[in-house]
Amino acid sequence: MTSKTSPGIVSYDSSLALVSTKQNVSPIPTTVMKNLSRWAKSHPIQARWIIAAAHLLLFLLAFCAGFLLWLNDFEYSPIALDVFTTLFLLGVIFYPIKRAKHLLWKHSYERQKTFDFVIVLTGFLSLTSLTSIKMEQASMSASTAYALKTASLMPEEKSSQRTSFREKISWRHLVKNAKMLKKELKQARKLSKTEGDQVGLKILLTVLTFILAIGLAGVIAYLSCWLACDGMEGAATLVAIGGVALIVFLTIISIRAIWQ
Repeated sequence: MTSKTSPGIVSYDSSLALVSTKQNVSPIPTTVMKNLSRWAKSHPIQARWIIAAAHLLLFLLAFCAGFLLWLNDFEYSPIALDVFTTLFLLGVIFYPIKRAKHLLWKHSYERQKTFDFVIVLTGFLSLTSLTSIKMEQASMSASTAYALKTASLMPEEKSSQRTSFREKISWRHLVKNAKMLKKELKQARKLSKTEGDQVGLKILLTVLTFILAIGLAGVIAYLSCWLACDGMEGAATLVAIGGVALIVFLTIISIRAIWQ
C-alpha cells in the first residue's frame, strides 16, 4: 500500500530530504577551497612546494608593488605599516587551533580560511608599505648626499648636473616590449656617466630581474601541478624543488652582479 497525503500537507520524509539537501549545499568558493584542500591532503609534497612557490611569488610581487608605488609618488604612512603589521600579528596569534577549548582559538574550516586570507593580505600590504617607505628613505639619503656633493661646484656646473633622483627612472621602461627594452638599456648604459644615472639603471635592472623571477615561479608552479595531476608525482616534486632553488639562486646572483 502507498500512503496518500492531503493537498497542502508535506510528508515527513519529504521534509527531512529537503532539510538535508539544504544543509549539504555550500557556497561555490567554499566548495572550491574544500576540493583544493582534499587535493592537497592527497598530494602533500606537491602541495607544500606549490605553497612555497606561491609565498615566493607573493614576496616578489609585494616588493615590486612597493617599488612601483614609490616610483609613482605614492607614499605610505608609517602608521599604515604599523596597522598592517598589527593585524598580521593578531591573525597569527589568534589563528584557529583544532580541538581548542577556548572560544578565541575555536576551529572551523571557514574560520581557518578567513584567517589565512587575512594573514596573506596583511603580510602582502606590510611588505609593500615597508618597501615603499625604505625606498623613500633611501631616495632622501641619496638626494642629501648628492646635494652635499654638488654644493662645492660652480654655479654653472650645478645647473647642468642638478637632476631629480626619480626622473632618472622612466615608467616607459616597464611597459615596452623586450626588444625595445633591450635597446633602451644599451643606450642607457652608454649614456650613464653620472652617479645618478648608474643608480637609476641598477634599480631598473633589479625590477626587471624580479619580474622575470615572478614569471618563472608561475611557470614552475603550473608545471608541477600539471605533472602531479597526471600522476607523475616524482617528476612534479623534482620540478618544484629544482625550479624554486634555481630561481632563487639566479635571482641572488643577478642582483649581486647588478649592484657590484
